[in-house]
Parts: sequence; C-alpha cells; structure tokens
Amino acid sequence: MLRQNKFSLWLFLLMVLASGFCLYQSLKLTRAELVKETEARLLVSISGIKLALADDFHDRALNQTSISEKEDQHNIEKLSQYVQQTRLEYAFTIIPKNGDFHYTAVGVPSYLYTKDDLIRYFQKPINLPTALLKTALLQDKTVYHTYNDQYGTFISIYRPDVSLTGQRFTAGAEFNLMHINQHIKKL
Repeated sequence: MLRQNKFSLWLFLLMVLASGFCLYQSLKLTRAELVKETEARLLVSISGIKLALADDFHDRALNQTSISEKEDQHNIEKLSQYVQQTRLEYAFTIIPKNGDFHYTAVGVPSYLYTKDDLIRYFQKPINLPTALLKTALLQDKTVYHTYNDQYGTFISIYRPDVSLTGQRFTAGAEFNLMHINQHIKKL
C-alpha cells in the first residue's frame, strides 16, 4: 500500500511538472508569435512615415539649416498624429552625415508631446543602440532591435531608404512591448 501511494505521488508530481512545462512552452510560443506579428506590423508602419513627410523632404534634409523650424514643427505634428493613429511609441527618420546619424523628423505619443522636450530636426548626433545596428544601416538592411530602458521594453525597426534624388535616410518606428506582456498575462 505504501509503495502504491509513493508511486501515485511521484506520478502526480510528474504530471504537474509536465503540465507546467507545457504551459511554459505554450506561453513562450505565444510571445514569439506576438513579437513576430509586431515586427510585421512595424514593417507595414514604416511605409506611412515616408508618406507623412513632403515628397522631397529627404532631398532637402542635407544639413542643419536646410529645413525651417516651421517645417520641422509641421513634420513633428504629422508624425505624432501618425504615432497616435498606429499606436506606435515613436516614428522617425534618420540621415547619416559625416559618420554620425541625425534625426530629421520624430513623432511621439501625446503623453510625451511637450514643445520644450521634442526632438528637433538635426538637433545633435544620436547614439545608435549597437555597433551591429549601425553597420546594418550602412549596409541597407532592415533591422529589428529590442531593448529595455527606464520606460519599458521596446521593439524598434530601422529600414534604410533612398530619396528621389538618391539621398540616403532611414525610417524607424518603435512599439512598446508592454502591450504584449499584458496580453500574455491575460492568458
């Protein structure tokens, strides 16, 4: 009888462990699927960034003085509206200049939109997150990058492009992965 109870206990523990492992694998798969879906959504969203700006914007965005403050403000407003509509965290374009990268247009969500805090056209060189990302941008590859900071966990896309006259620029967007984590918690 004691031997049968031990066997039943071990069998029960094995079933609990197996069930836990299956649940863990299922959640892991769900997260991977959601991230893949988010990457696809980001890729589609990138196309709208270019459409929010003037057709010749990146042909004219060559240096610190080539875009007026008025046009910069207009671009910020248009891209920020786009961010709100698409539920992105950020939408932006970047140009390479003398080995550095500069934001040329940045849209932010409404809770970050304060005139004093906005990222302005060609404000200062930006630090890209990794050397790998910088290399990929220079090699015309679309790159996804996931990172954490004090505001949360984000997934970004950087997609190099060329303007009508051959000027290189990169369109980018970020999505807050908090939404995916909340969805998984509901499961």
